[in-house]
Amino acid sequence: LEDANRKRAEALALANERLNVKADRLTGELALEKSIFEAAVDATQDCIWSWQPKTQALFISQHLYSLLGTAPAFAIKSLKELEERLHPKDLKDFRQAFKKTTESPDNQLHLKVRLRKAQGDWLWVLIRGRKLLRVQGEDDMLVGAISNFEAQQKSEDEARQLAEQQRELAIKKPSCSYP
Repeated sequence: LEDANRKRAEALALANERLNVKADRLTGELALEKSIFEAAVDATQDCIWSWQPKTQALFISQHLYSLLGTAPAFAIKSLKELEERLHPKDLKDFRQAFKKTTESPDNQLHLKVRLRKAQGDWLWVLIRGRKLLRVQGEDDMLVGAISNFEAQQKSEDEARQLAEQQRELAIKKPSCSYP
């Protein structure tokens, strides 16, 4: 009986050693993936966010504070706090888009809005996201990214103005008729 117990103990010790080696390998792989992910997010200068409708918990990565020129001490921790930074004309669309995205995993969030910067001026951002269905027993959440959209919005505005000027010129310009 002692011999059988000793053999079982040795087998368990060997199995534990194998599990520890595997756990160390997986921990290293996870640390590498995390560092690659963080470097990629840092390189894009995008802000990562998540929101849990059930608890109303909002996480926003540090990049948003550099975009808005605020200190992390003024972290936005709720959807209400984020809405307070939205341009009043964007609030209705923002709420509708979030509601629609929470209702179905097929709905993607893709919305251009203005956020108030620390100096009081407005920054165009693109908010993208989708619903993440969690395993049974965990709350679903919305996840996504916030990107600086200022340069693209300026280009779109300039293109619209140019098109409008061309339309006005076309209306004012007399048509020529040839014999």
